[in-house]
Amino acid sequence: RLAGAYLMVQQYEQAVPLFESIHPLVRKRFGPNHENTIDTLGNLGQAYLRAKQPEKGLLAIREFITGQRELLAKQPAALGQVLVDTSRMLLETGQP
Repeated sequence: RLAGAYLMVQQYEQAVPLFESIHPLVRKRFGPNHENTIDTLGNLGQAYLRAKQPEKGLLAIREFITGQRELLAKQPAALGQVLVDTSRMLLETGQP
């Protein structure tokens, strides 16, 4: 929760190490394809991008999108919203 709070108040440099430590724990507990794991990965990617670490951020976002496509395969409207939100965030952070 603290990592998410840092993200919300635009303290990206503080959010990154917390999400870096949280993501492997969530992945181990729930597995790589679980919603919580994928959401944490998306938050990590966003934190990286907003903290001016685009290489790491884009890798995490690509994995996040792949995971969301699998999770939301039967929910096209929800997947579309995830893609729109992700695209908006990429534009805000100056990514192609």
